[in-house]
Formats: sequence, C-alpha cells, structure tokens
Amino acid sequence: TPHVDYLRTSLTEMRNRTFLTTSGSHLDGSLVIGTLWDKLRVESMGTVEEANRASFRTELTNVLDRRPGGADLLEEFDALGEWKPAVV
Repeated sequence: TPHVDYLRTSLTEMRNRTFLTTSGSHLDGSLVIGTLWDKLRVESMGTVEEANRASFRTELTNVLDRRPGGADLLEEFDALGEWKPAVV
C-alpha cells in the first residue's frame, strides 16, 4: 500500500508540473502523464480482459463437460463467434 500511495502522489505531482525537454520546449505535465496513463491503462485492460476470457472459457468448458449435451452447447456457443463482455 505505501508504494501505491507514493506512486499516486508522484504521478499527481508530475501531472501538475511542466516538463522541460532537451530542446528547451515546455510540455504540460497533464499531457505527459495523461498520455502514459491512457496507453498503460489500455494495455492493462487488454491483458486482464484476455485472462478473464480464458478463465470464463475454462469454467464454461468444465461445467458443460459434466452436462449431457454439453459438447453441443459449447459448439453452438463457439459458432456464435467471439464472446465480448458488456462494456460498462
């Protein structure tokens, strides 16, 4: 927890500052940190979403393997195409 709080504080401080580039230009901290934040958030959501889909698929397969006609249901599920969770 302390390292997360430290990181949160550091990023907030950096977002509220102005960065000076090696060429002498000034960059707004919210642009620098916001760009990094958005990119990393998207990457982490993709990885987490993939892991959740794999977990869901494993659980679904386990349940359907024990059910009469489960293989047919799984085949029908697959025929529907790529499963996409609701966007919240």
